[in-house]
Amino acid sequence: MASQLRWGPTDGSVWLAGGDDTRRLLRGGSWFYDPWDCRSAYRVGSKADYKDGKIGFRVACCF
Repeated sequence: MASQLRWGPTDGSVWLAGGDDTRRLLRGGSWFYDPWDCRSAYRVGSKADYKDGKIGFRVACCF
């Protein structure tokens, strides 16, 4: 089966160098987003130092 990454390593190794450490991947949605984007499968790229009150881990408890 061919690799889905056209420029990825083909020998089973991983990329260890040449990464972009100025960007991060945000996973999951936010209470602020549309329902489709609130899924745990939602992904979006962002600057590494980006901060926002609508992103992050939140704990909820029902009594």
